[in-house]
Amino acid sequence: MSNDVSSELIPISAAVLIGWWFSSEIFDIRILGAIHALLWIGCFAALMPLLRPLTGWRRRNLIAAAAVFVFTDASYVAHFNSFYTDVAGFVFLAWAVVLWLHLVEAKTTQLHGFFIVACVLCVSSKSQHAPLGAFLVTLAIPTAVSFKGPWSKYTAQRRFY
Repeated sequence: MSNDVSSELIPISAAVLIGWWFSSEIFDIRILGAIHALLWIGCFAALMPLLRPLTGWRRRNLIAAAAVFVFTDASYVAHFNSFYTDVAGFVFLAWAVVLWLHLVEAKTTQLHGFFIVACVLCVSSKSQHAPLGAFLVTLAIPTAVSFKGPWSKYTAQRRFY
């Protein structure tokens, strides 16, 4: 048993539970790959509403298709079917950025907790990803300060301190 602690253990645990649910005695890494793929596809689904303000359906769909083409390149998704902890860092960083874009557009605290969770999961995926925390905090603090109303600002800022 390994002493490594990583946010990648969450999808691995989910894959083990799904494997047990199907009464499999052997771990199937394809289940873990499917979980990573679902998280990745869900991130793109969360990105799509941000493209609505773009004028013309062709432009919006072209940008979405370009994003899917670029970010589903083999260099990004080939290791989804593995135990590498970089997968969790990559997927949760994508979720953090998409949630931050939603926060910037909506100016609401509703998604702020999910953004913080995505940031923590990204940074805790691997010790080498800890410097990403500085980048994510620089995204989070101005967003928290821009919330309207003293209570919203207070609750958003207290999540960092």
